[in-house]
Amino acid sequence: MGKYRKILKLNKHKIFLYVLWLVLLLSVSLYVYIYFGNNNHSTEDLNIGKTIPHHTKVNKIGNGCFIVTWETKEKTIGYIKYDTDKIAFNKTAQTQDGMILSNEHDIKVCGLSSDRSYYIVVMSNGVPYGLDGNPLEIKL
Repeated sequence: MGKYRKILKLNKHKIFLYVLWLVLLLSVSLYVYIYFGNNNHSTEDLNIGKTIPHHTKVNKIGNGCFIVTWETKEKTIGYIKYDTDKIAFNKTAQTQDGMILSNEHDIKVCGLSSDRSYYIVVMSNGVPYGLDGNPLEIKL
């Protein structure tokens, strides 16, 4: 009788490992399907990304001035925060018309010191955007 208990104990251990392996395999398969294989929905169908700035440009336009332009798919309130410090964006600028809903945004900033770098974050519906997780930069 002791011999059978030992075999049964080993089989329970193997069965547990097989079930655990199967659960892990199914979990990974489901993850891969959800994130990589289910291409039936685009970001537009899910209403994601319509307020993200596209075609963002920062250009120097004369002494002590720059202009930031960008577009969004959906009308958004857009403005910029900027400063000479990469972390503390203490200055804010908006369009001449104020904070209005628009697809096309252009903000001109003048009266700045020349020979300095300025760091800029585009604000779209209150969310900050830069370039690859960093603020935009322009040297005047």
